[in-house]
Amino acid sequence: MSHPPIEKLVENKRFVEALYFGAIDLASSPTSELHLYLGIACCATVKPIAEIERYLSLETTDQDNQFAVNIHGLGVTRDTLLVNEGLHHFLQAKQLNPQVMFPDSIKPITTLVIQDLQDYLRQEFHGFFASQLDYTLLKAALAAVVLICDLQGDDPEKITKLSTTRIETARELIAKLSSIPRNTAAFYEIIST
Repeated sequence: MSHPPIEKLVENKRFVEALYFGAIDLASSPTSELHLYLGIACCATVKPIAEIERYLSLETTDQDNQFAVNIHGLGVTRDTLLVNEGLHHFLQAKQLNPQVMFPDSIKPITTLVIQDLQDYLRQEFHGFFASQLDYTLLKAALAAVVLICDLQGDDPEKITKLSTTRIETARELIAKLSSIPRNTAAFYEIIST
C-alpha cells in the first residue's frame, strides 16, 4: 500500500502523517526535498505552544474578547527536540542540494510555521536544556526560522520580528552545524543504516 506524497501531506497540514511516512521514505530515499518537508513538519509541531504564547501576550481584561487556544490532539512539550530535528533536516537538504528551495505550493505553510516559531521563541527557555546538544533549544529555533526564510527565498530581516543580533546568532549556529559532517539529530541514524 502506498501513502500520499509527503508534499501533499504538508500542504494539507497533516504533519504527523508527513513525519511518519516521511521517516519511512527517508530510509530508502533521503532526497533534499524530503528533508525540506520533514523539517517543516518537525517545526510545525510547536503550534500549540505558539498559540499559548500568543494567548499569554494578550493584554486585555475584556471577558468578551476571549482567545481560543487549540491545544487538543497530539502535541509536544516546551522542551521538544523536534525543532532541532527540523533544523537538521534543513541543513541536510542544503548539503544534498545547495540550490534547494521550498516550492511555491508550500509557502503558505512555511509562512505559518515561521510565525509559530517566532511565538514559540517568546517562551521562557530557562529549564529547557537539551544536554545532548552543545547549543540551546532557543538557538535551534532561531536557526530554523532563518533557514526557512532562506529556503523560501526571503530575507529574515524583512519578514520576521527577529532582531539583527538574533539573526546573526542563528547564522553563526547554521555555519557551525554546516561544517560538521554528521550532526546531532536522530534521523542521521536512519539514513546511515
